[in-house]
Amino acid sequence: AVMEAVNDQQHVVALSTKNGWSTPSTCMQSLSQQSSSSDLGNPPSYNMSPSLCFLAPTGTKGDLLPLLNGAVDVVETDGLNAVFLSQPCFADIVKERMSRSSKFRQSEDSQIKKLKWCCTTHSCSRLPEPLIEQDGSEKQTIAFSLEKMVFQSDGGGRLVFLWARPTKGSCNDADYRTPFSVNGGGDTVNYGEFLGNWKACLGYVKYAELSKHAQFVTSHSGRPAKVAKLDKAMGIRSSLVVRLGSTCLADPLAHQPELQNLKNFYAMSSTLAPTVLPLHSHVIYPHPAIEKHGVLSEQPHIFKPDPIPENVRTFLEQMQTIVVTISSFGQVKNVAKMFPASCEFQVLFLGSSCQSDPDPSHMHYKGMLDLDMVFQKAALIVHGCGVGTVHQVALSGKPSIGLSGLLEQECNGVALEKMRVSKHFTLRSLYSDPCVVKAFIEAVMGCIQGAASFIDRHKLLEVQEKVQKEHGAAFGAFTDRVRKVLQQP
Repeated sequence: AVMEAVNDQQHVVALSTKNGWSTPSTCMQSLSQQSSSSDLGNPPSYNMSPSLCFLAPTGTKGDLLPLLNGAVDVVETDGLNAVFLSQPCFADIVKERMSRSSKFRQSEDSQIKKLKWCCTTHSCSRLPEPLIEQDGSEKQTIAFSLEKMVFQSDGGGRLVFLWARPTKGSCNDADYRTPFSVNGGGDTVNYGEFLGNWKACLGYVKYAELSKHAQFVTSHSGRPAKVAKLDKAMGIRSSLVVRLGSTCLADPLAHQPELQNLKNFYAMSSTLAPTVLPLHSHVIYPHPAIEKHGVLSEQPHIFKPDPIPENVRTFLEQMQTIVVTISSFGQVKNVAKMFPASCEFQVLFLGSSCQSDPDPSHMHYKGMLDLDMVFQKAALIVHGCGVGTVHQVALSGKPSIGLSGLLEQECNGVALEKMRVSKHFTLRSLYSDPCVVKAFIEAVMGCIQGAASFIDRHKLLEVQEKVQKEHGAAFGAFTDRVRKVLQQP
């Protein structure tokens, strides 16, 4: 069936069953039969469709989780009806979180729809400064499947999760970037395909799942100019942008939100935020008046923490343990080699799939664990200096060592070091300079032996108390901002 879309004058084809959706099993059966019929019908009543969409199309899980935590809290608090879209590579993370929710229950079985959507093409230069150009004369038809899960909250809210999986390419940002390297990386490759896939997905979602004037709340760490170009290429307009990385403090007019083209919510700690940003071409001193609302971390009253697995718990209780969480870099195997052999401590590597570590005092755990619970049992935490991670480290009150691979993480690590609650190293220097390796070993042994001169125990407690106060206010501020978004015409 071919249905002309509202406003966009584009076309959608759905191979489906009842109401256009099917369970995974019936979907596979209908596709194998090459069904060409559909009950897609007219778009749903705009009065019944959600008027709010949370969208996390780019970045890592560190860009996804704060928006997910905020969305869940808003929907539960205000009883809203909303849609949440993210990269399909993070679908399992979202499902794991929602399975632990004490406030939401899945109200429908997971469903899948097979679609085609016609949209304009885009060409892109290499990032970090994107040149996104629309070719208005050329159209393309994108085929994709759309997975849907629906959760109902105890407060009457409804949260619909959607993940698009195109037949060609993907909707995963990392699939269109060169691998991370301490010497650079992360450049985009064939990014026009990525944008086209998202435009097709969002074109259908706007047509079939959202109200006519739905508002978009997105999460981004890139510069505002880049965010605006991505919005345009994907066919949306962000009404509120959750700003996550500390380099976002370099946003033009960040201290004068009334003058910004995009409305931003700075989801970061005012206590832990860096006061100096040594960018590649110049140094920026963020304006002290920039309103930083706090980190949108996981709420224990919504997501029940899973207990620590027995084998991990037994390991943690054997002796002093260093907990390492730098999995997003894919650098665990390299970092593991930096730790000295010692009978005084052992090391737990989180999010690690390494299976070839010969050191018997090292444990690698691939699954997800509650960091707050694990950190409480750590003698020392070694982390990647992301905004969310340093927040959890600060809440634990434990000494730490930061290993940064990107500029934003370096800024965070240096800020903690200046507060005398952590020591910071860049991965590049750790891999290339024997003197830095020696300093890293000395820092590790100093913390384990309680003699680290770079750690001020009084400062650890002071920072912990300040961050705890911020922690309680972040979600209220986010809910207030979303309410204002929904009041916009």
